Amino acid sequence: VQVENLAPVGSSAITPQDSAIAMQTEAALKALNWTFSTNNTYQCSIGDRVTTQGTYEISADEKTLTLTPSSKNIINIYGITIVTENELALTSTGTNVPLILHFRPH
Repeated sequence: VQVENLAPVGSSAITPQDSAIAMQTEAALKALNWTFSTNNTYQCSIGDRVTTQGTYEISADEKTLTLTPSSKNIINIYGITIVTENELALTSTGTNVPLILHFRPH
Protein backbone atom coordinates (compact mmCIF):
# COMPACT_ATOMS: atom_id res chain seq x y z
CA VAL A 1 0.00 0.00 0.00
CA GLN A 2 2.78 2.41 0.91
CA VAL A 3 6.58 2.40 0.62
CA GLU A 4 8.88 4.74 2.53
CA ASN A 5 12.63 5.44 2.48
CA LEU A 6 13.19 3.86 -0.91
CA ALA A 7 16.00 6.30 -1.62
CA PRO A 8 18.14 8.20 0.89
CA VAL A 9 16.46 11.47 1.83
CA GLY A 10 18.43 14.66 1.18
CA SER A 11 21.16 12.99 -0.85
CA SER A 12 22.70 15.37 -3.35
CA ALA A 13 24.12 12.45 -5.36
CA ILE A 14 20.75 11.26 -6.69
CA THR A 15 20.52 11.66 -10.44
CA PRO A 16 17.31 11.90 -12.52
CA GLN A 17 17.96 8.30 -13.59
CA ASP A 18 18.15 7.22 -9.93
CA SER A 19 14.83 8.96 -9.30
CA ALA A 20 13.20 7.17 -12.26
CA ILE A 21 14.50 3.80 -11.04
CA ALA A 22 13.24 4.56 -7.52
CA MET A 23 9.79 5.41 -8.91
CA GLN A 24 9.68 2.17 -10.92
CA THR A 25 10.80 0.15 -7.90
CA GLU A 26 8.20 1.81 -5.68
CA ALA A 27 5.44 1.06 -8.22
CA ALA A 28 6.57 -2.58 -8.41
CA LEU A 29 6.62 -2.91 -4.61
CA LYS A 30 3.13 -1.42 -4.35
CA ALA A 31 1.83 -3.89 -6.96
CA LEU A 32 2.95 -6.91 -4.93
CA ASN A 33 0.39 -9.05 -3.14
CA TRP A 34 1.77 -10.83 -0.07
CA THR A 35 -0.10 -13.82 1.37
CA PHE A 36 0.89 -15.20 4.77
CA SER A 37 -0.68 -18.58 5.59
CA THR A 38 -1.23 -20.11 9.01
CA ASN A 39 1.19 -22.96 8.17
CA ASN A 40 4.08 -20.43 8.15
CA THR A 41 4.36 -20.24 4.38
CA TYR A 42 4.12 -17.08 2.32
CA GLN A 43 3.94 -16.13 -1.30
CA CYS A 44 4.43 -12.89 -3.11
CA SER A 45 2.67 -12.30 -6.41
CA ILE A 46 1.83 -9.73 -9.02
CA GLY A 47 -1.62 -10.54 -10.34
CA ASP A 48 -1.71 -14.31 -10.90
CA ARG A 49 2.08 -14.66 -11.21
CA VAL A 50 3.87 -15.84 -8.06
CA THR A 51 7.22 -14.05 -7.86
CA THR A 52 8.55 -15.70 -4.71
CA GLN A 53 7.39 -18.08 -2.01
CA GLY A 54 8.84 -19.69 1.05
CA THR A 55 8.49 -19.86 4.80
CA TYR A 56 8.24 -17.20 7.46
CA GLU A 57 8.94 -17.06 11.16
CA ILE A 58 7.85 -14.52 13.76
CA SER A 59 10.16 -14.07 16.74
CA ALA A 60 8.98 -15.01 20.23
CA ASP A 61 8.62 -11.33 21.14
CA GLU A 62 6.61 -10.78 17.92
CA LYS A 63 8.88 -7.91 16.84
CA THR A 64 10.75 -9.59 13.96
CA LEU A 65 9.56 -11.29 10.78
CA THR A 66 12.05 -13.52 8.93
CA LEU A 67 11.26 -14.56 5.36
CA THR A 68 13.16 -17.47 3.81
CA PRO A 69 12.36 -18.00 0.12
CA SER A 70 12.21 -21.51 -1.33
CA SER A 71 15.40 -20.75 -3.28
CA LYS A 72 17.13 -19.87 0.04
CA ASN A 73 19.26 -17.36 -1.91
CA ILE A 74 18.61 -14.52 0.54
CA ILE A 75 16.88 -14.29 3.89
CA ASN A 76 14.95 -11.07 4.54
CA ILE A 77 14.52 -9.86 8.10
CA TYR A 78 12.02 -7.14 8.96
CA GLY A 79 11.13 -5.38 12.17
CA ILE A 80 7.39 -5.42 12.82
CA THR A 81 6.50 -1.83 13.68
CA ILE A 82 2.70 -2.01 13.38
CA VAL A 83 0.43 -5.03 13.44
CA THR A 84 -3.33 -4.66 13.73
CA GLU A 85 -6.27 -6.30 12.01
CA ASN A 86 -6.14 -3.48 9.43
CA GLU A 87 -2.43 -2.81 8.93
CA LEU A 88 0.99 -4.41 8.94
CA ALA A 89 4.11 -2.23 8.76
CA LEU A 90 7.55 -3.76 8.30
CA THR A 91 10.95 -2.08 8.43
CA SER A 92 13.94 -3.72 6.75
CA THR A 93 16.99 -4.39 8.88
CA GLY A 94 20.67 -4.43 8.03
CA THR A 95 20.61 -1.42 5.71
CA ASN A 96 21.75 2.17 6.22
CA VAL A 97 18.33 3.52 5.23
CA PRO A 98 15.57 1.12 6.27
CA LEU A 99 12.86 0.37 3.73
CA ILE A 100 9.41 0.67 5.31
CA LEU A 101 6.51 -1.31 3.84
CA HIS A 102 2.86 -0.82 4.81
CA PHE A 103 0.29 -3.54 4.06
CA ARG A 104 -3.48 -3.85 4.37
CA PRO A 105 -5.46 -7.10 4.43
CA HIS A 106 -7.33 -8.19 1.33
